[in-house]
Parts: sequence; C-alpha cells; structure tokens
Amino acid sequence: MGRISDDDVLRVQRAVDIVQVIQELVGPLKRGGSNYKALCPFHEERTPSFSVSPAKQMYYCFGCHAGGDVIHFVMAHQKLDFPDAVRYLADKAGIVLREAEEGGAGAHRKKLVEVNAWAASFFQDLLAKSEEGAEARAYVKARGINAAMVQAFRLGYAHPSWDRLVAAGRARGYGPDLLVEAGLAIRRQEGPGCYDRFRNRLMFPIVDPRGQVIGFGARSLDGSEPKYLNSPETPLFSKRRGLYGLNFAKDTAAAARVLYLMEGYTDVIMARQHGVEGAVATLGTALTPEHLGVLRRYADTVVLVYDGDEAGAKASERSSDLLLGEEMEIRVARLPAGEDPCDTLLKRGAAAFAECLAGSRELFEFLLETATAGRDLSGAGVGERARAADSVIARIAAVRNAVRREMLVQRTAETFGVTEAAVRSRLAALARASNDEGPGSRASRVPAPAAVAGPGDAGEKVGEQLLRVAFHAPHLVPRICEQVPLNAFPGTQARAIASKLYERAGAGKPVVPAEVAALVEDPAAASRAGALAGEEALAPEAAESLLQECLVWIREREIQGRIRDAKARGDVATVTALLAEKDRLRQDLSMNRAAP
Repeated sequence: MGRISDDDVLRVQRAVDIVQVIQELVGPLKRGGSNYKALCPFHEERTPSFSVSPAKQMYYCFGCHAGGDVIHFVMAHQKLDFPDAVRYLADKAGIVLREAEEGGAGAHRKKLVEVNAWAASFFQDLLAKSEEGAEARAYVKARGINAAMVQAFRLGYAHPSWDRLVAAGRARGYGPDLLVEAGLAIRRQEGPGCYDRFRNRLMFPIVDPRGQVIGFGARSLDGSEPKYLNSPETPLFSKRRGLYGLNFAKDTAAAARVLYLMEGYTDVIMARQHGVEGAVATLGTALTPEHLGVLRRYADTVVLVYDGDEAGAKASERSSDLLLGEEMEIRVARLPAGEDPCDTLLKRGAAAFAECLAGSRELFEFLLETATAGRDLSGAGVGERARAADSVIARIAAVRNAVRREMLVQRTAETFGVTEAAVRSRLAALARASNDEGPGSRASRVPAPAAVAGPGDAGEKVGEQLLRVAFHAPHLVPRICEQVPLNAFPGTQARAIASKLYERAGAGKPVVPAEVAALVEDPAAASRAGALAGEEALAPEAAESLLQECLVWIREREIQGRIRDAKARGDVATVTALLAEKDRLRQDLSMNRAAP
C-alpha cells in the first residue's frame, strides 16, 4: 500500500460526519445542547461522559480521556492502524485514494512485504524438510512446541551456509539490494554482493496485526552470539514498536481488553498452545514509549509476565518507570523462582499458570513490595527506611493524573509510616534535585506556568497549553510559530501535534483543530489534541496571558541551560548576568499578571 497524502486524509475527514459515523458504529447518540452524548464505548460507565461535537467534528470522553477526530475514533473502535482507518472512511464516503500502488514508495513497500513472506516460507520448508534442520526440529521438540504451533507461528530454519537464502532469492528474481533493505542479507565489505544475515538459527517470523511478515527473530543453535538476533530497522520493521504475537492477540484483546506482556518468543507460543490468549512479547528490547502506543490501542489492562528470576524482577521495575504514569491498569504476575512462562506452562500446566495470572499485583503494589522485600521496616534504621521510601517516591513523579497521584502518595505514607505531607515534600525535593543547577544556584528549576501547575512533566504541559492557545485563538498562531521553533517546542507528544499545526500554518492554511488531529497518526497524541480542542474556550485576554506565561517558561529554560554551561566553564560573570535576566523575566511576568 502506498502512503496516503495529507490532502487525501483531509479530503476523507471532511467528507464524513463524525456524528453519523459514531452512531453507525455504537448506536444512537443523545442531543445535549450543541453536542451529542452517550455512554463511552471505550470504558464501562453508568453516566454518559462521552461527548461528540458536530461543530468541531471531534469527540472526547471526560471519563477515560479518549478523544480525537473521526479517523482516530475509527482507529480506536475498529482496531485499525492510521492508513487502514482512512481507507475504511474513504470507502464509506466513496472516495478513491490516490495511492501509488504500481510505482514509487507504495510499490516498493509492497515488494518488501512480498520478499519477507517468501523468506518466511523458505525458512519453513528448511525446518520441515531439510536434513540440516534436524537440530532445529530437536530444539523445538525439546521446548515442547507442538506441530500446530509450529505451523501457526510459521517457525523456520536458516541454513548454516553463507548464501543459501541469497542464492534462492536470486533464482526468484530478488536482487541483493532488495534483500539487504529487507534485512535478510548483509552487503559484503569487500567485493560485490551480499551474504545471509541469518545462519544456523531457528527463525521466528514477526507478523504485524494485518498478517504481514515484517521481520524475523532468530535463535542461535550453535552457541554463536548473539543468542537472539533480530532483523535490523527497515521500512517495515522497528523493534521499538513491534510486539511478537500481536497478530493473534489482537482479536482476544478486542473482546477482553487485556494483554499479557512477556519476554520471549517461546513464552508467547507456549501460552497460546495452552489456551492463554492475548500473549505478546517485545522483540529483545526494553519496553519503549512506542510499545505503549501500540498497547493502548488494544488493551485497558496489561499484565507483565516476566521471568521469575532477579532479571525478570528488574525488567518489571524498569518497565514501571514508563508504565506507572499510564491510564491503563498495569499488573505484575509472579512466576515460580527461576522459571519463565514457557517453563511454568510445561512443568506445572495451564491451571497453575492461570493462578499466577489471577494472583497478579497492581504495579504500584508490586513496587512497594519490591522496595520493602526482606526488610522489617518496623525495626529498620531511619536511613534504610528513607532509602526504601525514596525508591518508590521517585517513581510517583511520572504520574500525571492528579487523583491517582494523590492515592499513590497516601498508599506510600501508609506503607512507610509517615505523613502524606512528608511524602509530598520529599516528592517535591526529588523533583528539584533532578533539575538542580548546582551549588550556589539561586533558582533550582524552571517552574511551569501558573496556569498549568500540577503533577506531570512541565514541558509537556507547557506544550499542551501552547496548543490550547493555538486552537482557541488562531490569530496567535503566527506569533507561536515565530517565537517557538518546532525543534524547541516543549513536550514530545505536544511537538508531534505542533508539527502538523506548523505545516498548515506555514502553508497559509487555516488551523482547524479537527484537521490538525486528523493528520497526527499517533492515537495518544491525536486524543490529546481532541481533549485540548474540547476544553472551555479561552477569552482573548486569557489566551494572550497564557501565551506570555508559556513563552517566559521556554525562555527561562533556555537561560537555565546557558547557566549550566557557564558554571561548567567557571564563568561567574556570565552566570550572574543570566540570573539577573531570569529575575527580570519573572518580574515582568508578575507585573503583567497584576495589570488590570
């Protein structure tokens, strides 16, 4: 499939009515003032909190905070990726998309999909029929993987020779350039041609939710390193986004909204073999923000099922830094010591494994248990108790939801026998320390604008408020674009939205929130755009004041970086001058706030 142009995306978005599309998919909406309301289709509730604005062509749920335009509603409700959601609506509107199927990028991507599918079949045949594949077949048998799973997951074998795949590809008309770009071969450093990337390995095809082979994971069979080797980054494959087994798990997740996140390919295969649906695994990499974006689309609850050893516990802790701030419910299942999911299923059976899943602990409770494990806090010294508390409190900073954050503060205070005020004070101190400018600093950190003060990342919040100004006061967009370069736009998610806003503004096109959201492919970012557009309108004076606060914050952050550099050089005069400039900025802002 070719890339869909922004013009075609907007053509589709303008051709359909969000109210009509949502009513066709979820049922009647009830008129309430200028908007329509209903029970949210994305979470259970008794009182309608789901709102659809025909004027803005946006939806937003005040309960679960899902939001966006019609394209992102279809993505979330129908479990489609961005291009397929556009195609779904294009078909509904009778619009023919101008995708380059027979030439250009579209045809080339199609060729990469084709060569990966051929390679998967080639590896499958070698595993099933070749004499050299005997060792791989023995490994599969030893791991307890049955024939049905071998077929379902399309397991294969890469021959030990240096060019078995390359030679077979050449005979099929697949040249070296295509094989290298697909990640199946490596170009020779000396001389022409290329050689097989995967040799003497058990092959695990990695399949996307549409059933297309996009890459491979490969386990060494002769002790060579690395033990597991993945395809490199290609136009089809990214380790930071891919989840093994999602092609099977997505259907179960659509109904139950639960995914079980594991570490290994065989863990996922064995889970499915034993009737545990919804198992997925990262591809030999730690959990990333991109993985979270995929998980959010398919699940409301994610259960971490990592290995039952110290490494598995550490992996759960590392993942918590990303997961604790998520609105999804995150739980951690404990396996018997020294066992991975595959081991537990083979040794103890599906019933015992189901007990482990049923006994999973909420993520924060797991962190508390980990911090206090093996410690008698009642008899521990003050230093040990404080260190244990700090290990938990530092992670609360990732939580942006104010209510949830407050509940975690309460739970931490209860666990460590201190007051909630003490936990809040320590939380603030740790936040200041993480941004400390060094000894002798007169301003330890840049505060967020008063209008956005609260828990969470200040940069993301300031970026969101700049977008809010742009959506509600379009006349200020040129000023935002002029004074805030896109590469300096605060907040990763906010910057993704701003990139589309800047593109439209730069082309002299009007800034329509629904159209900006429609062009943002990331569902989480588009949802945030929808939430900002759906907020109460800003009066012109309020928009101007909020913009000024955000600009001051950005300028202060820039000055703070220069102060750090000057301190590193020992340039006292420059540090003094910059601190004075910072004070003037704050004084000017205070005077503006006080002005009638």
